[in-house]
Formats: sequence, C-alpha cells, structure tokens
Amino acid sequence: MYAFVRTQKLKTRKKIDNAHAHNARTYTPPNANPLESNTLLYGSRESYWKAIQERLEETGIKPRKDAVLAQELVLGASPEHFRPGYHRDDPNGFGRYDEATTKKFAEDSLKWLKKKYGRGLVSVELHTDERTPHIHAVVMPIVSKTMKRRRTKQQIKNKEKPKTYTALRLDADSLFGKKAHQTLQKEFADAVCLSPGVRNAKVYHTDQHDFYKSIERAKKAKTPVFQYTETKVREKKLLESSVKYAQYVSNTIKKNKQEDKRENTEKAKQSHKDATALAEQNRRLQYENDQHRKRLKALGDIEPDKLAQFVEKYKKHEEQQKLERQKNHSTPSPSPHP
Repeated sequence: MYAFVRTQKLKTRKKIDNAHAHNARTYTPPNANPLESNTLLYGSRESYWKAIQERLEETGIKPRKDAVLAQELVLGASPEHFRPGYHRDDPNGFGRYDEATTKKFAEDSLKWLKKKYGRGLVSVELHTDERTPHIHAVVMPIVSKTMKRRRTKQQIKNKEKPKTYTALRLDADSLFGKKAHQTLQKEFADAVCLSPGVRNAKVYHTDQHDFYKSIERAKKAKTPVFQYTETKVREKKLLESSVKYAQYVSNTIKKNKQEDKRENTEKAKQSHKDATALAEQNRRLQYENDQHRKRLKALGDIEPDKLAQFVEKYKKHEEQQKLERQKNHSTPSPSPHP
C-alpha cells in the first residue's frame, strides 16, 4: 500500500480563502457527507489569510508581489489502508474507515509535519467526510537563508567580499520544487510506515473544480451521435492521367476518414468521462441514502418531544451559519499587502 503527498501553491488571497472554505467546511461540497464531522489536528479554523499575515509580521518577512505565501499539502494513502476488507472501488466501502488506523495515520502525519515545517505550519485538518480519509495541511515555505549585504562603491573598488547575514525568507521552490517533491514523497511514506508512490506513473490528479463540472455535464449528457462526412471529389480533368486522378481520390478519402475518426474519438472520450462522473455521483448518492436510512431508523426509537427539540436546534444552527456566511461575505477584504 502506498502513501502520497500532493501540493498546490497558494499565491493570492482568493486561493487562500478558497482553501480555507473547503478545509474548514464553511460550505458542504457535493462529494462530502454533511452528517460526518472532520477533526482539526493543528491550528485554528479561523481565516488562513489572517494567520498568514500574523506569521509574516512575527517573522519580519516582506514577501514579493508574486511570492508563494503558502502551500497546501494533501496527505493520503491507498484506500485499502483505511478500510481493510473492501476493494478500493467497492461503493459499499465508500466513507468507511478503521478508526484506530486512521488515528495512527493522523498522529504520524502531524508529528512529521511539525518536525519538517515547524513555525511554517498554519493548519492541519483530517477529513473523514469524503470517500477516503485524508489530511489537508497549509504550510508557509519559511526558510533561513544566508544573504549578502550590498557593498559600497569603495568596497567594490577594493574588491572586498560582501558581508553576509542570516534572514528568514519565503522560498517555495527549495521546499516544494521538483527535486524536493520526490524527497518529500519518500520522507512522508517512511513517517507513516507505507511505501512511496510509483515514480513516473501515468496517473493524474483531477482538479476539484473540473470534477464538479464533469458531474454537471454528466447530468445533461446524451448518447454521442457519430458522424461520417460524405467524401466529395471533383471530376477527372481533361488532360489529367488516370493514375494521378486515382491518387487524388485515394488521398481525399483517407483525409476525410482521419478527420471523422478524430472527431468521433473526441466525442467518445467525452462521453466516457461524463459516464464515469455520473457513475461516481450515483455511488455517492447511494452511500448517502444508506446512511440516511440508518439514521432515520435510529431516530424512530426517540421520543417525539426530544426529536422536535433536536430539529429545532438544527434549524437554529443552520440559520446561525447562514448569517455568519452573509456577514463574512459582506465584510470588505483588507489590502493583501500591509
């Protein structure tokens, strides 16, 4: 079984706020179980932007305009590691996990993150409300660098070496660049006692936004209609030889077939992608339906008065969350640079 680390740069306030909204669940994504709660392992569920600005002020770092202010890490492992006895694609296993295994994975991951990033660690959250447990960590790429002081004209004339000093800087490339990323995978896998992923594997991550769009497309998907264009050829010219004319006809038909094949292949690929997304959504909805049935069965044994009190509390909680979201949305955003 494998462990993996996926990283994403957070350079703007919008991306930082989007990461916070997803990780802290200020809204419920369509692929998450709203009845399952996540676990905050480190930091706070308050604004990441505020925490990052405070950390910059504490360290005295003045970031460049295009600097990577933070990096989001997604730490995970093979589904079989969390739900033994279920195949990774078995819909009956979606959302299930062994509590002891998940707890140890979270503890080992947090210990590794604290040791590796120290003061750069902003937030660590364990998500158990999706198909497979995983961890979202937000890290500021703070490193200690040896800097050279600017020389005076006299020092340059005397060919004196510039004096050096140590300072804290943001350097995402040294911590999360291509070479560092390969080391990162191995270090994390060792920390959680699993194998690192296969190098150069032809596996690609689907962006969350693209995934949700594919689900919406799948709802409206229709069976693709494959088209075959009729080949139109001109008549033989008066002084044109039969060999040249036959060659022209052959090339025209071949070109037309290639274009048809390319168009139909694209349609088939899109149809397969939409069907896959729709199947994924159906599996998730089936799982949610089963969970709701179990909870409704359990609620059947509760006294009507207590059930009414529970519903009333839930409605108040929903109204309070709605007011908080409206308040946060209406609050003007401060300047990204103090």
